[in-house]
Amino acid sequence: MKIDHPAATDARVEERDAVDAATFAAEIAPCATPIVLRGQVARWASVRAGRRAGQFFGSLAGS
Repeated sequence: MKIDHPAATDARVEERDAVDAATFAAEIAPCATPIVLRGQVARWASVRAGRRAGQFFGSLAGS
């Protein structure tokens, strides 16, 4: 069955490494197209805590 939906596409989303605010404003925001920014939020405290949570719960389970 074919689904006719605007979001259904074979097009790939562009991927880039993390960028600073000036690069984002100058190069990415004006394009108004989807993009994956790999590692963009890796230094956020909540992201770091989430990564540690798996280790913490694993140690409780004895793994």
